[in-house]
Amino acid sequence: LKDFWRHALMTASANALLARHAGESTDNAYVAGLMHRLGQLMIHIAFPRIAEDVARDYHGLSVSERAAVEHLKLHTNHCEVGAELAARWNFPDDVALAMQYYCQPHHDSATRLARLTNVAAQIAMEIDEDVKPEDIAEHLNRSITDLCGLDRTAILPDIEYCAEHAAEAELAL
Repeated sequence: LKDFWRHALMTASANALLARHAGESTDNAYVAGLMHRLGQLMIHIAFPRIAEDVARDYHGLSVSERAAVEHLKLHTNHCEVGAELAARWNFPDDVALAMQYYCQPHHDSATRLARLTNVAAQIAMEIDEDVKPEDIAEHLNRSITDLCGLDRTAILPDIEYCAEHAAEAELAL
C-alpha cells in the first residue's frame, strides 16, 4: 500500500508540473495523478485473488497491457473502475476522463489531461526504478508528448525536480 501511495504522490506532483507546460489546470492534474490508480485499490478489495494474480503474473507490463489483462479476467479494468468512482464522487469530468483514459492515451476520447497523466505515471515509475532524469525524458513516447504539447527538453528540469524530491513522497507516508 505504501508503494501505491508513493507512486500516486509522485505521479500527482509530476502531473501538476506537466500541466503548467500544457496549459491545463494544475489542481485537476494533481488530483488525476493522485487518483489515477484508485481502481486498482477497489479491485484489490473486491477481487483480492485476481488482483494478486495480475500483480504477480503480469508484473512489468505497460499500463495499457495491464488494463487489457484486467479486462480479460474481470470484464473491466482499474481505469474504468476508477473513473466510475470519480463520477460517483462528483470529481470534475476532466479528472474522471483522465482516470479512465490515461491507460489508453491514443484513444479518441482521451483528453490532454489523460495523456499528461500517462506521461506523469511513466515519469514516476521510472524515478522509482532509479532511471536518470535525462533518460526518462528520452524514454517518453514522443507521439503522446506531442499530443500534450510538451517539449521533452523543456520538461527535463521538472523531471529532475521530481527525482530529487522523491524521498519526500516516502516521508509523507
